[in-house]
Amino acid sequence: MAAGRSRGDPPKPLRRDDEQEYQRADWKRRPLLREQLDYARLDTHYLLALRELQVQALGEAGRIAEATEEFERLSRSRAADPIPGSPSFWRVKGARDLAPAQAAVLQALFGYREQQAERIDQPPFKVMGEATLLELVRRAPRQEADLHGVTGMTPDAIRRHGQAVLRAIEQGLNAHPPSPPAVDREPDEVQDRYDRLHAWRRDKARLRGVESDVILPRTALLDLARRAPRTHAELTTSWTWALAAGTPTATKSSRWCRASVERARRRQPLARKPRRARERLVFSPS
Repeated sequence: MAAGRSRGDPPKPLRRDDEQEYQRADWKRRPLLREQLDYARLDTHYLLALRELQVQALGEAGRIAEATEEFERLSRSRAADPIPGSPSFWRVKGARDLAPAQAAVLQALFGYREQQAERIDQPPFKVMGEATLLELVRRAPRQEADLHGVTGMTPDAIRRHGQAVLRAIEQGLNAHPPSPPAVDREPDEVQDRYDRLHAWRRDKARLRGVESDVILPRTALLDLARRAPRTHAELTTSWTWALAAGTPTATKSSRWCRASVERARRRQPLARKPRRARERLVFSPS
């Protein structure tokens, strides 16, 4: 996937539509179906041949060095809670847009889903998807009949979880609304540099016909905005460039970024937008 994105290729499914069902199959159930065994075998059967095709395509596009950088970065990256120490339900996309009382319902439903996932030894999405959680929060059904029509609440899901979901909703409605985790804001000068680097990245990506993070990941932009390097030597001390030191792509990218950072330093600060309409950065480990 990273190789294709580096060339600007649109995403292409490697499986036929009729095979997608096995992604959500219960692989603990034995015996496995013959179709499942074929599905699992084909997951690796063509990998070496696909690798050769990707290497050839990257070489023809002159993107071998850049793709190697990205492979190294991905191999070293790890998932992290974007708000360290905060309750996990705040990580649900859309949770921060909820009213306080709705957040309390989400917290209760999220807790129920986590308990059930642990009980059956399955990932949480196997119990209930996030879209289902948010729709339940917004509808706040009080009777089992109200669960029909909710995304993901099939007759079988209602039979297995209906009453427990209604109890969780009731619990959330009667609970004290949780407070959103405090978020430290970046200084205005860092925000301004980030905004300019973000615009530079967007323009470069548009010219090349790739997604913006192919040019530089967001974490690299934030690192540059915080450090504001003035020389090539300072630029290469950043974790982003130390990882790829000495490669042609790193040299070219650092030249682009050095010029962009310098322009960002010389210009006047951006006009302030209303706080709610303007993206803000969150402090995170460098």
